[in-house]
Amino acid sequence: MKSPLFQAYQAAQPFNHNHLRPCPIIDNPEVLERLVAETGAYSTQRNGISASALCQSLYGYAEAWGRVADELWCRFHGEGGYAILLLVPAQPWLYDSKFKRASDVLDTLAGCTT
Repeated sequence: MKSPLFQAYQAAQPFNHNHLRPCPIIDNPEVLERLVAETGAYSTQRNGISASALCQSLYGYAEAWGRVADELWCRFHGEGGYAILLLVPAQPWLYDSKFKRASDVLDTLAGCTT
């Protein structure tokens, strides 16, 4: 793990203040692009896809998820709570220590806007 890319990854952490968006590739594709450019890393895959090309396909997802994740993070972290999100196909489940039942979670999320 002494490569310049992995050292840059380590130095750049955390990649986002929102812990619901931790990934430097999927949640923050601009980070991957920046780190690759700074370190001169390149693809060793036979298809030769660049980090920039890979990231272009992720920007829309990252932006859409970012709006939802930022709202959730502000709603719960801003109140002094903490949130851990697990996405199951079409069902967001939120666990927070102040919730006692799954219905409490769903009632809270029903008020969220995207």
